[in-house]
Parts: sequence; C-alpha cells; structure tokens
Amino acid sequence: MPEVNLRSTQKVGVSEVGSIAVAISKTGPAQKHVGFFLRPIAEAGRLVYVHFGWEGPRFFCCEEPATESHWLGFDAMSEDALIALDNVADIVYELFTVNKPTGLPYSIVLRDGVFSPSTLKPVLDFGEGFTCGTFVMAALSFASIEIIERDSWPNDRPEDAIWHQQIVNTLRAYTKVPVAPLQLQQIGRAARFRPEEVTGAVAAYEGAANTFEVIEPLSLAVLDQMAA
Repeated sequence: MPEVNLRSTQKVGVSEVGSIAVAISKTGPAQKHVGFFLRPIAEAGRLVYVHFGWEGPRFFCCEEPATESHWLGFDAMSEDALIALDNVADIVYELFTVNKPTGLPYSIVLRDGVFSPSTLKPVLDFGEGFTCGTFVMAALSFASIEIIERDSWPNDRPEDAIWHQQIVNTLRAYTKVPVAPLQLQQIGRAARFRPEEVTGAVAAYEGAANTFEVIEPLSLAVLDQMAA
C-alpha cells in the first residue's frame, strides 16, 4: 500500500524537490489548493510554483507559495520511471507559458477537455474549465501520466454540491458575466476531485491510474499530515 510523505515548506524547505512535485496549501478553514513545484530547464533549475487559481481567473507562476505549503514527490515510482519526470516538468511549464497571457476558464465541469498537441491550448466545450485539481490532472494527462480513474469517482457527495454552488456564486461575482448553463446543470452532479485527493493520487501513482477506493484513505492521510 503506498504511503503519504508530505514535506512542509516551513519545516524542511524545498531544496529536496526534484524536477516536479505537487504542492498543497490551506486557503481557508475547509479549503485546500493544489498545484506544482517545478524545476524546468527554461528556469535553469530554479524552483517555480505553477497553479491554477483566481486571477482573471487564470493560473500563474511565482517562486514560492505565499502561505505555508506542503509538497509531495512521485515517491511510489521506480527510480527509472522518475528520470522521465524531468521531461514532464518542462511540459507542464510550457503549458503554463503558452496559456498564461489569456488565462484558462474556471469551471466545476471538465469532461473531455484536453490540451491540443499542436497549440497547447485546451479544447473545451462551452462551460467547461478547470479547478486547481483538474488542472493538475489535465496537465499530467497531457504528459501521459494518468493518476485517477475518473469513472470511479463519486458524484453525489452533499458537501461537493455545496462547494459547486459556492464556486458558481463566486464566479458570478468575480467575472461579472453569466455562468454557463452547463455549470448550472452540473451543480450536485459533477464529480469533484478535491486537492487532497489529487495529492493522494500522486502518492499512489506507480505508473497507472488508481480508483477512488485506493486514493480516499491516502487523501485522509494528506489532511492529517497537513494538520500535524
């Protein structure tokens, strides 16, 4: 059974971060946020933080998180497989570089959205977009790393329906434009991939996607270690 080994940026720093890691932080009493720590070639090995958040809304890059974070490498992978992650860091950073000027849409719905191999832009239906968690999933998927079996995920958790509504309300206030009907139709129906679950999925990843049954206990361990 894979284990979770979160490192705190305040306790152990980030010097041990390799080419890529997931970074998770607390942004509210019950809200977490997930993104990437990267050391891309374009930054000459300098650590950068790439994540999808509220800025337009778009995702953006900075040297380190503004608040205390925890990070997790792909610890369950073999040493040979880890070598290939150097390329993944560059791929994710290129997605960031291409899409930062215009930003990406925020949405509780991401069904079949993928990044185009030719343009690196997302191909989305109207109303689709990303959360911090689905951005991590989609970016890794573009690099041929599937961490989650999406069909195994629950889509009827009451607390997720509450979160959906909060996001829709925030989008209305933040963007000043009507929310797409697709999002409204999916409140309480779309599967939500929580930041701690995406982090747990990375902890479990050994080369193939895992199910909710495998990842859920790891996500609870993520929360416990963040609170320790």
